[in-house]
Amino acid sequence: MSDNSPAASAEWKAHWPVVLSAMLGMSFYATVNYSFDQFAAPIERDFGLSRSQIFTGLSIFNLLPVLFGPFVGGLIDKFGARKIAIPGMILSIAGFSAIGMASGTYLQWCLLWLAFGFCALLIKSTVWTVAVSKLFTTSRGLALSVMLCGTAVAEAVAKIFPNWLVIHHGWRFAYVALACSWGGFALVLILLFFRDTRKGESATAQSAAASLLRGFTTLQAFKSAPVLRIGFANLLSTLVGGSIAMHISLVLKDAGLDRSTAALVAATSGIAGIAGKLVTGWLCDRTQSSWLPFTSFALAALGYFLLLNQLHTTAALVLGVMILGYGGGASFQTTAYLTGRYGGLRHFGKIYGTMGSMIMLGAAIGPIFGGVVHDAFGSYHPLIIAGIPIVLLAAFLTVGLGPYPVFATPDSSA
Repeated sequence: MSDNSPAASAEWKAHWPVVLSAMLGMSFYATVNYSFDQFAAPIERDFGLSRSQIFTGLSIFNLLPVLFGPFVGGLIDKFGARKIAIPGMILSIAGFSAIGMASGTYLQWCLLWLAFGFCALLIKSTVWTVAVSKLFTTSRGLALSVMLCGTAVAEAVAKIFPNWLVIHHGWRFAYVALACSWGGFALVLILLFFRDTRKGESATAQSAAASLLRGFTTLQAFKSAPVLRIGFANLLSTLVGGSIAMHISLVLKDAGLDRSTAALVAATSGIAGIAGKLVTGWLCDRTQSSWLPFTSFALAALGYFLLLNQLHTTAALVLGVMILGYGGGASFQTTAYLTGRYGGLRHFGKIYGTMGSMIMLGAAIGPIFGGVVHDAFGSYHPLIIAGIPIVLLAAFLTVGLGPYPVFATPDSSA
């Protein structure tokens, strides 16, 4: 433990329910992306749409945060995370359930995802990250890593549970059941525990504490070379990662695994992702070194090589998926932590919202691009091969970011 372990323990004792509820909220949002490939094949069969057309829905969902992420971040900074998260979760449960009502036309499919995407803007990663970052200082890295484990939990469960629902009850029922069970449980925890202010603080005290937060303005942050490099590293990484991660069960089926086995193998990515987030969060609180973000991004190159299945073994595919999960968890955690350190907390909602827009741009383009590649070549191999040099370039962008800045106390005119 570090010298600050008593302070870290006090933070966890006071705020662990916030981290738990934020993790569940984060997991529901991530479920949308990670469960999509379980629905793609039956919807493709029932509607007669191409794979790229089916994945257009997911691209629309991921494109909206690119356009509106900074705006939502501003709302969070102004009104607080709790007042955004509660209505956002209620609307998102309704919107995700409505996908199961699709009748088969491409236009309606896109409109349903557009409507749901606007609802889900209010539960994107920024709302959870802002709350946890404001409540934790000494143990912020570990707290963020536990919160971000929501994506890894989703990645694991969103392969197995939806697969079972689709097989036994059909994809329409699966959408409703997934929204009401997972989303409903998250909503209960958010209502009970989620907040972004310390218990017992008056409104005046909360306002005074917020005014003393230090950090860059949004414009200053994106004139900062480290912040820009972190953003572009994520953009490059998610352009490829968004393609492959959203198609991973289909990639594994193309490699020769049956549907259920592919779902189980894909789920190991989420388990490894939990380890990636927790280990990296623990290290973030204890070291500032280029090797940590570099390794987080570069691991994907090894994972992609193994997915090419040149070794012709299921073990290699499992290892490749787990490496991608670990690296994805580590890079996501590193990004959240470093954004707070290099950008500060004063305008963290807007800064991380803008950073999230760059990440979601890759996630928006990736799913439909993966479908286009498969439609054109009948295989995901060209996409996977291209991904290796791209993620290595992303990793090198994180080398030599420099020391964390020391922010001046804000004045009234800032």
